Amino acid sequence: MSSLLKTIQVDYTTGEVLKTIDLLHKGKDKRKYTQLMLLNYKLTSSMPPAQAKMLNVLAYKVEYDTNRIDLSPTAKKEIAADMGIKIKAFYNTYNSLKKAKLILTYLDYDIVNPLYMWKNTRKSQLELIDKLTDLKILITKD
Repeated sequence: MSSLLKTIQVDYTTGEVLKTIDLLHKGKDKRKYTQLMLLNYKLTSSMPPAQAKMLNVLAYKVEYDTNRIDLSPTAKKEIAADMGIKIKAFYNTYNSLKKAKLILTYLDYDIVNPLYMWKNTRKSQLELIDKLTDLKILITKD
């Protein structure tokens, strides 16, 4: 998805438009996908920096509508490179997120806990939370 942005240079003394520049912005705005995670500031500010950094990287890498994490060897190396760490440190941090229940195992794959981060509508997020709660994978406080 692309969008066209315009930059306008104006002479502030006369109000005359001096120059208009069209800028093509490629790709989706990734910031909207991290909105739910940023709302839970108390959680992310109290966790170790490596865990918070991994959650930030995963916010861009998880699949849309499922929160599924791609754990292919290439993806692991890419995530580790984005974080600036070695693969062994990647596994340690990833396992600590699993112990903290921020990464859950659902069916045959791992997902980021939808209570903290979600890529899609609120309705589909709540549907997955209900499904995980019914399967006793996720415990919610009511």
